[in-house]
Amino acid sequence: SRQVLKELTDMLNNNKNFCSEARKDDWLEEINQLTKKSSPQTVFGVLGNTGVGKSSLLNGLLDEAAVLPTSGSRGCTAAVVELVYNSELLKEPDTTVAEKLPVVPAYKGTVEFITLDDWTKELKVLVEECSTQEKHIYSIPPIDDTSEAYAAWQKIEQVYGKGAMGAYCRQPTESVLHRLASNPRVQSLLSSSDPTREYNAILVDAGDVVPGSDEAKELLKPFNQMKGRTRNKKKKWATTFRQKINSYVYRKGNGDEPQTWPLIRKVTLEGPWHVLSTGAVLVDLPGVRDANAARAKVAEKYLQNCNQIAIVAPIKRAVDDGTAKELLGEQFKRRLLMDGQYSNVFFICTQTDDLEPTETMRDHSDVAQEEPGRWEKMTELASEITSLEKQVSDKLQEEEDLEGQVEEFKQQYQEAVADLTELREEAEDDEIDEDQLVNLKAVIATAKSSFKQSTRDLAKWTEDNTARIQHDQEECDALQKQLKPLCAIVRNEYSKQCLQEDFRSGLKDLYKKDDGDDEDGGDVDVNAALPEDFNMDVFGISANDYLKLMKIKPSRDGPPSCFSNAEDTQIPLLRAFVHTTTAKHCQDSVKTFVEQTNDLVEQMKLLCTDSNSDVSTGSARRMKQLHKSSVQSLTNQIKPIATQFKQVIDQKVSNSLASSLKTGARKGSQSAISTVVSWGSKSRRSKSERAPDKNGLYYSTYNAVARRDGVYTSKSAGAVDFNQELCDPMEKEFSTEWQSVLDSTIRRLLAESERKILDLSTSACQSFAQSLRINGVAADRLGNMLNTANRSATTALKTSFTQMRSIARDAQRELSRELLPAVQEKMKSSYTAVKSAQGGPGVFERMKGAMVSNSQRAVNEMFDSAMDKLMRGIKALINRLERLLESTATIVGKSLENVFSICWDDNSDKTTLIDPQMQKLIQDCRNALLPELNRLQKIQGDACELLGIEREEVELDLVGVESLEQQLSRRVAEAEKNGNMLDLCDSDADVPAPKKMAVKSEKGAVIRKKSPLKTSAAGVIDLCDSDSDEDEEGNIFGKCPSTVNVKTEAWL
Repeated sequence: SRQVLKELTDMLNNNKNFCSEARKDDWLEEINQLTKKSSPQTVFGVLGNTGVGKSSLLNGLLDEAAVLPTSGSRGCTAAVVELVYNSELLKEPDTTVAEKLPVVPAYKGTVEFITLDDWTKELKVLVEECSTQEKHIYSIPPIDDTSEAYAAWQKIEQVYGKGAMGAYCRQPTESVLHRLASNPRVQSLLSSSDPTREYNAILVDAGDVVPGSDEAKELLKPFNQMKGRTRNKKKKWATTFRQKINSYVYRKGNGDEPQTWPLIRKVTLEGPWHVLSTGAVLVDLPGVRDANAARAKVAEKYLQNCNQIAIVAPIKRAVDDGTAKELLGEQFKRRLLMDGQYSNVFFICTQTDDLEPTETMRDHSDVAQEEPGRWEKMTELASEITSLEKQVSDKLQEEEDLEGQVEEFKQQYQEAVADLTELREEAEDDEIDEDQLVNLKAVIATAKSSFKQSTRDLAKWTEDNTARIQHDQEECDALQKQLKPLCAIVRNEYSKQCLQEDFRSGLKDLYKKDDGDDEDGGDVDVNAALPEDFNMDVFGISANDYLKLMKIKPSRDGPPSCFSNAEDTQIPLLRAFVHTTTAKHCQDSVKTFVEQTNDLVEQMKLLCTDSNSDVSTGSARRMKQLHKSSVQSLTNQIKPIATQFKQVIDQKVSNSLASSLKTGARKGSQSAISTVVSWGSKSRRSKSERAPDKNGLYYSTYNAVARRDGVYTSKSAGAVDFNQELCDPMEKEFSTEWQSVLDSTIRRLLAESERKILDLSTSACQSFAQSLRINGVAADRLGNMLNTANRSATTALKTSFTQMRSIARDAQRELSRELLPAVQEKMKSSYTAVKSAQGGPGVFERMKGAMVSNSQRAVNEMFDSAMDKLMRGIKALINRLERLLESTATIVGKSLENVFSICWDDNSDKTTLIDPQMQKLIQDCRNALLPELNRLQKIQGDACELLGIEREEVELDLVGVESLEQQLSRRVAEAEKNGNMLDLCDSDADVPAPKKMAVKSEKGAVIRKKSPLKTSAAGVIDLCDSDSDEDEEGNIFGKCPSTVNVKTEAWL
C-alpha cells in the first residue's frame, strides 16, 4: 500500500489536468497523513527479580549467546533495557547518490543517561546518608552491608571510584556534596551536547551491512535458517557489540574504577532479531520503586503502555501454592485491574531443565496420567533406569570388594615386611631367632602372593566388566534423557494449571472489601475484567538448553542438561506467541491503512470513470446545499446517541464509582494515622513479611525513606513506599468500580455507539444519493459513488472509534495514577519535618513525632482533595468523549463530500463555461490514467483479500423516487393546467424581469427538453435551471433573456 501511495502522489503531481487544485491538495494531504502512519509496536514488558533467568530468556528469544548479561552482579539492573528490531537493514539503498553502496550497522545501541539535575538530587540524599547528625562525613566507611549508609557509600564509590568517599572522611557534608557534584567526568557524562535532547546519549554499533542486500536479508532470517557464514558473522558482530557496550552498562574490571552504569536512564538495543520482525518490542523492566525518580518514571511509563506483561519466575518457585498471587502483589494487581490489563498478563517459568525425575513422578503422577500412555512410558523408563542402576551398582560393588581385597593383601604384605625390618633392627649383633624369621618370611611370601593374585583378579574383572558398566551407564543416561523431558513437560503442565487457577483467584480477591462485602468474589465484575473462558498463557522454558541445542552457545559450556529437542524447551512456542500476539495487535491498524488507501484509489478512479456532464451553477449550488443539509440532519441524529452515552456513564459514575471514591477517601483518612504510626513500631517488617501489626522500620531505614519522599528499597526491609501504603485503603475500595465504569462500561458503550452511528452513516449515504437522483444525477453514476462514499465513511468512522478507545484508555490510566503523586505531594511536609528533627539522644522519637503531627494536618483534606481531582478528570474525559461522538457527523460529511463533490466541483461558483478544448485535455488525461488506477485497484483488492477485508456493497434504493422524465411530465402538466410560464432557456444572464406569460395548450404543440426542469413553489417550471427569486404573487424574476409560448417550436 505504501508503494501505491507513492504512485498516487506521482500521478497527482505529474498530471495537472487530472483534477482541480483544491481536490489535488486534499488528496495529497490525505496521502501525506497515511504515509506518516507506521505499524504500531507491540510492547512486551518483562518483569522479574534478579536471578530468575530474565537475561537468559531474552537471549534465547533473540537467538543470541549473550547480548544481554546473564550475571546479575555485573548488569545494569536499575535501567530499562528496550530491545528493538533493526528495520534499517530492510531499506533499499539509494544507489544514485554515491558510487559506493551505503552500509548500516547490524547492531545498534543507545545508552541514555539521567540528567545532571536528577543525579545531583539523588547525590544529595546519598551524601546525607553517609553523614553524622553534625553534618560531617563518617570518619570510617560503614561496614554493615545491610545498612542504608553502607548502600549509599557504595553507590557513590561506584560512580566516582573506590576510595572516593574515604578521602572525604570527617569533612563537612555540604563541601563534599559540592565537590562530587562538580566532578568534570560526571558533568560531561550527564550533560547533553545536543540542545534538542534532554538527555545525553552515547551510540555504539557493530557490523557493516548493505541494507536491502542478500546478506541483510539472510541476517534477518531465523537463526536455524541462516547459512553457516552468516551465522559466524552474526556471532562475531554480537561479541564485538557486547564488548563495546560493556564499558557503559556493565561493571568495569573488578569494580574499583569509576562506573557509568548507575547513571543510566535507559538502554535501547537494535539488532537483526527475527522474533521482533513483526513489530514486537521486548522491554526488561527493573521495577518502578527506584530511588532515582527519573528511572522510576521511565519504568512506570513503559508499564502503563505495555500491550503485554510477562511475569518471569523460576519454575521451582512457580509450582508453590499461591505463587501467582504472591509474585504479582496486591497493589500491582489493582493497577492491572484499573488499567484494563489483567487479561494481558502471561507467565514465563524459567529453568525448567533443573529437575529431579523422581520428585516429579512422586508429586505429579495425576498430571502425567492425563495424557494416555505417558505415565506408563514414564514408569517403564524409570523401571529400566532402576534396573540398570542396580546392575551398575552391583558391578561397582564387586569392583569395590576386589579393590578391598587388593588393599587388604597389600596391607598384610606391607605389615609383614615392616615386622621383618623391625626384627632385624632389634637383633643387631645378637643372633636372630631363625624360627621367627622363617615364619615372617612365609607370611610375607603368602601376603605377596595373595596381593599379586588379587591384583590379577581385579585386572581380569576390570577387563571383563568395564565395557559392560560403561554400556549400562550410557544406556541409563540415554533413558534419563528420555525420562527427564517427559517429567519436565509434566511439571510444566502442573505449573500452568496452578498459575491459571491462582491468577483468577487473585482477581477475585480484589473484589473482596475489608468490611466483608463481596465475599463471593464478585463473579459478574470479575467476568467484566476477565472473560469467563480466559486462560492465562503460561510458558515453561529452558533457555540454556535451547541455546545449546541450537549450537548458539559454545560447546565448552557443556551439553544440554535435560532436553534433546529444541521444541520442548518452549522457546520456539514463546516466540510463536510473540509473533501471533503482535500480528493480532497490528491487524486492525494494517486493515485500516489498506482500506484508507483503497478508498483513495477508488475516489481517483471514480473521477476518471464518472460520466459527468456539465451542470449549471444552480444545480451545483443546490447539490452543495443538499450535502450541507444531509450533514446537519446526521448531526441531529447522532447528538442523541452522544447524549445517551454521557447520561449512562454519568449515571454509572454517580451510582457506583463516585460513592466508592467517597468511601475510599473516608477509609484512607481513617486509617492514615494508624499507618503512619506503624512505620515507627518496634515490631519490624522484613523483606519477606509485612503486616499492619508488623510494619515498623529501624531508625536508619525510616530516615532513608523520609529523605527520599517516602520511597526506598532497603536490604533489610525490601521495597518501602509510605505513599502507596497510605493510598492502599482508598485504592482497594474504588479499584473494581473504576475498572467496571471507566474500562468495561466505556468500551461497551463505545461499541454500541459505533454500531448505531455506522448504521446512520450508511443511511445518510443512501439518503443523500437519493436526493441527488431526484435532482437529476444518473442512477449509474450514483451507484459507484454511493459504495465508494459509504466505504470511505465506514473506514473513517472505525478509525475514529479506535482513537476514542485509545483516548479513553490512556486518559483513565493517567487519571488512576494521580492519587499516588497527590498523596506524596501532601506528605512532603511530613518528610521535611522528619529530616529537620533535632539530632542527639531521642532523635528517632522526635522524627516519629514530627511525622505523625504533620501527617495529621495533611490527611484532613488529602484524600478529599485527591477525590475531587479524580472526579474532575473523569468528568472531563466523559465530556471529551461526548464531543468526539458528536464530531462523527462531520467525519461522515467529509467522506460524502470527498466522493459526491464530483457532481458539483468547479460548477457551484462558475462564472464562465469550460473551454471545450480544455475539457478534452482533462478527459484525455483521465482516460490515460485509468489503466494505471485499475492496476493499483487490483493490488489493493489483492491486499484486501489477503487480510480478509470484505468491501461492503450498498444498493441505491429508488423506490418512490421520481425519475427526471417523470418529474418533467408531471410538472409540465401542472404548468399547462395552471397557465404558468415556462422558462425554456438555460442561461444565467441578467435581464429585466419579464411579464408573466400564460401557457396555452394547443393541439399538436410540442415541448422538447434540453435540461432538467425545476418548479417554483407556485408550480412554475423553470427551464433555465436558475436560482431566481419570486415576487409576492409567485411570479418569477429570472435572468432569462426571453420567454416563449409552449405552442411555438422556434426555440428548438
